[in-house]
Amino acid sequence: MDTVLSVALLIAQIAVVVGAITLVVGLFWAWVLWLLKVGDKFARPRHLPTVTGEHELRTHSEQWVERRMKSAVLPRDEAA
Repeated sequence: MDTVLSVALLIAQIAVVVGAITLVVGLFWAWVLWLLKVGDKFARPRHLPTVTGEHELRTHSEQWVERRMKSAVLPRDEAA
């Protein structure tokens, strides 16, 4: 009976350790994904000037969209 109890306790301890490791790894990846989602807001403090000395008010994503819009080929207006 003593052996069965010690084996059961060993299995319970292993389950607790595996659960704790799974929880820590899951929280780490949740944090990484959260940083990827909101990373633009924390990439550089907004109150600090950029390299050129101007204050940047747009996020990296907004700048990317703006560059894509500027480089897009727009159709010519037929009336003009």
